[in-house]
Amino acid sequence: MKISILVPSFNQRTELQRTLRALIPEKDDCEILVADRGSTDGTLPFLHSLSWVKLIAAKGYRSEAINAAAEAATGDVLLILSPGSFPSRGWKAALQAAEGKGLDAGYFQVAKQTGIRTQAEQLSQRMLGGPRTTNGVFVMKPTWDTLGGLRPLPEFEWLAFSNRVKSAGGSLGGLPHEILTMAPSGSPHRSSWWADTMEDCFAAWKYVRTDALCPVRARRERTAAVILRQDWDADMSSSTEPSSELGDVYAEAAHQIALCLKTFGGIRIAAVASPTPCPVQERAGFVQIPLVQPSAEGRIQEILAWAERESCEALYVVRPVFPGLSHTLLRELAEQTDGLDAGILPTSRGEWAAFWMETPAPGRLSGWNGSPDAKGLKFALREDASQIHQLSPVQGLYTQQDAKEYFYRGVLSNYS
Repeated sequence: MKISILVPSFNQRTELQRTLRALIPEKDDCEILVADRGSTDGTLPFLHSLSWVKLIAAKGYRSEAINAAAEAATGDVLLILSPGSFPSRGWKAALQAAEGKGLDAGYFQVAKQTGIRTQAEQLSQRMLGGPRTTNGVFVMKPTWDTLGGLRPLPEFEWLAFSNRVKSAGGSLGGLPHEILTMAPSGSPHRSSWWADTMEDCFAAWKYVRTDALCPVRARRERTAAVILRQDWDADMSSSTEPSSELGDVYAEAAHQIALCLKTFGGIRIAAVASPTPCPVQERAGFVQIPLVQPSAEGRIQEILAWAERESCEALYVVRPVFPGLSHTLLRELAEQTDGLDAGILPTSRGEWAAFWMETPAPGRLSGWNGSPDAKGLKFALREDASQIHQLSPVQGLYTQQDAKEYFYRGVLSNYS
């Protein structure tokens, strides 16, 4: 039995490296295909350096990337893994045993980094009849070909596929074998994991019952996130580079925000807007929006035009000026605006740290000069924006090291 391992990826180089490394002891003659959706974080050069990995260029949803890899696969069984997942030793024998049992498709048992997370995931699998995502799942190639692969869905593509397997009279079941899934490197989800899991489970349960996807969650896949470089509104004619100290502060702040956005519910694309090269761009896996207009107003229009070209339905714009910006606040910004089509996240000083808006057409902010004043931005959005609660430095404190860091940056007035 030949096994084809399919791994969809997008700006997950570190996690992908770990997964591929974990496969080496048992991969033997297995076929490994990585379907990449245009990563910009160094994933492509890394994959080109591995002679035993076949790179598939893909676009669209994760499900469409998996379909592209499956079309090029030549194995008898397809095993689908997410970057950052590690099948425990013996996974190859477990798949061979599944074929002996006559299973047409199935899944491994999910194990997390902590016991409570593992129990929550396994309870979710039992309630839904399988995993919520295409991670640690397998399908016999004839079954895959007969059903035509995955539906092009933004999420829950495996639940839809497993229902089709059952409707066609196929055999589907779980294997008593674990696959460990790791949180993204540097993930700031310390305070939001439980809320995220509950939201995922409820949305999946609703999909199983009604076959309807949550429109808010589906929209995330068509959302762009843009970080404004600290010198984004600088006069290009001066050719003045930021000081190295300022650059270091910016790079660290942008990196932290990048981690928030990277783990924020499936945002499709993220970018840095800057008139000069950005030191954090490659590390964070962002694309660059080169700004060429001389005025801040013109550069805002360049950003909006870029979002429109990318067919984005919503846009985040983030100023890396506040280290307390978190995953939870970003989610509230887009999803708790009382039905309005824009939202502003203000700092305690009356400036805006981030704003979100639907329909990012170039004319949307016509005449706005990019001022950091939150009231000016709200007026420019034609009063269509609600202001989320004020940011406070204390919201960003998790450890004593955080307090030291904020104190030395001048965010906290005293530290003890």
